[in-house]
Amino acid sequence: MSQKIKNKNNVHQKVDSPPIVSFAQLGQVPYLQAYQLQKELLTLRQQQQIPDIILLLEHPATLTIGKSGTESNILLDQTELKHQAVTVYTTDRGGDVTGHNPGQLVVYPILDLHCYFRDVPRYISLLEESIIRTIAVFGLTGHRKKRFPGVWVEQEKIAAIGVRLSRWVTMHGFALNVNNDLSIFKSIHPCGIENCAITSIRHQLGRTVPMKVVIKEFRLCFETCFGVQLHPLSAHNAPDYTPSLARLVQPDPE
Repeated sequence: MSQKIKNKNNVHQKVDSPPIVSFAQLGQVPYLQAYQLQKELLTLRQQQQIPDIILLLEHPATLTIGKSGTESNILLDQTELKHQAVTVYTTDRGGDVTGHNPGQLVVYPILDLHCYFRDVPRYISLLEESIIRTIAVFGLTGHRKKRFPGVWVEQEKIAAIGVRLSRWVTMHGFALNVNNDLSIFKSIHPCGIENCAITSIRHQLGRTVPMKVVIKEFRLCFETCFGVQLHPLSAHNAPDYTPSLARLVQPDPE
């Protein structure tokens, strides 16, 4: 049986209907700009000024170091990183070092877990499950590894997870390798793991998969896992959240 989730997102919504969560497709956004947007939305969500929202985007070539990470897990020096146009940020998400670049689906949920459950391991497990179900649509079998949040295909990691919660509101999220160039991961010990093999949907299938198709399947899987309805945010109603979001939101391809 699906769990009944208390809904604070829409007070006019029917009691028996799933909570409505907005999602915004933003295209490619520099990491720092996306981080600042998350912080702004997190504060507004804590103040109950906006409902839950999920950001879907891509980043240019970027390495991020989480709270449990160290620069020693980056294998290139500053000169080499600059030559490759890779930016490095130390950030406040959980986890170690990971990489981002175009062709990777990055998902940042801004959710008030008071509306769902106050259980961080369960939240991370549901994020993993939404990824596992998404890649299963493309014939890939994903699994978890104890002590290493994320999703793996056999012994290769296909998705990294790192989150932060403040007053039970979430930020950061996960990165799923879809069509991105995996060579960026050769410059790091991914998630602090030496000799960690990295894969992608494209690498597994031997062909490119349209990002809009992956996003469509992810949305359905996320709805099932979290028991919500995802509704696209448009440029018309995005200003109700924040002007900085309105400047970035793109039309829903559907």
